[in-house]
Amino acid sequence: MKDLVILKDKKATTTTLKVAEFFGKRHKDILEIINKLDLPEEFREPNFRPRDYTDIRGKAQPMYEMTRDGYTFLIMKFSGKKADKFKLAYIAAFNKMEQYIRKTEIENVQRVLSDYVSVSQFAEDNNIKKTFWCKTKLGNDCSRLSLKMGIPRQVDSKRAMQYQRSIVEEIYTRMHIAEKEDKRAKGLYTQLKLIKLNSFPKSLTYQL
Repeated sequence: MKDLVILKDKKATTTTLKVAEFFGKRHKDILEIINKLDLPEEFREPNFRPRDYTDIRGKAQPMYEMTRDGYTFLIMKFSGKKADKFKLAYIAAFNKMEQYIRKTEIENVQRVLSDYVSVSQFAEDNNIKKTFWCKTKLGNDCSRLSLKMGIPRQVDSKRAMQYQRSIVEEIYTRMHIAEKEDKRAKGLYTQLKLIKLNSFPKSLTYQL
């Protein structure tokens, strides 16, 4: 039987349906065993999650999704040489999935940590011509957001501060939007000023 253990919500998971099929037991007997387990709710809730599946008649039926801990607790109720052999096969499937999860997490972290850029390099890569003041503000805002999000900064070989690329892109986008809004506001102010000036008559006659 393939896919004894699947990845769900970043956890190695199996179901009572798969356990019943793999061990050659009736599914309702597996459900009965789980329902009779005397477990604290803080253990049962995350490790035995009630779900529905559709049977061959098209009707919704109950089952459980189980984590490694849930599965381990369940198979304590199984005995015999054949059951022990199946237990080892299932444990191997859990180990394989958890190795894949760890490998994926490590690769994700390495990819994030390697994707760092300085403000100057970011400006050069994106053909952005900014004043020293804008680059300084960009760097300061990147530092604040990095600290707020708990993302480390690093220094390159030229002793320039580097930030995670997504941080720099986010701050630059915010600055670009703010700059456009500022120009728009100045344009509106100029238009209002001209309207106000043009509303007065060119010559005024005062009667004393």
